[in-house]
Amino acid sequence: MAEAAILVEEPLAEANGYLVADAGIDLAETDEGDLTIGMLRGVRWHQAASKSAGRVVIANDMEQLMEMLRNDRVDAILVGGFLRDEYPELAALSSKVVYKTTLHFVLHRSHLDLADEIAAGIRRYRDKGCSFLLAKGGTTCSESSDIEGGLARKSSAAPPMG
Repeated sequence: MAEAAILVEEPLAEANGYLVADAGIDLAETDEGDLTIGMLRGVRWHQAASKSAGRVVIANDMEQLMEMLRNDRVDAILVGGFLRDEYPELAALSSKVVYKTTLHFVLHRSHLDLADEIAAGIRRYRDKGCSFLLAKGGTTCSESSDIEGGLARKSSAAPPMG
């Protein structure tokens, strides 16, 4: 990490990257070397995860990647879990986790003094059953949630982030 950035040690969430196959392809029964895999340009984990592919086709954005899959230009695509959740049609297809990462809050080094306080707030938030993941309710918990320390307070005036 660059010298200007400070990683808050307490993770915000864990995220998965998936290989999602076209209809009719069972990833458990198929060697990746036999597949043409679509990936997004510039995504580092896509580059690493596609090394065993028979052939790789690069898309500029998620819509282009989805069109490649819909039009049978690729056998499978690489997609992050957050994006996969935005395309319900992918839920019915064979998929497998090919990448795991942990997401952290990153601060400018001039805010180093806040790192421990933010980490403690993240722990309190999660200990109350809250999640930063949209699939688990987004940045809200329950109607009665009031997170101590000011990291997040549920307000009826502001809609949940997502």
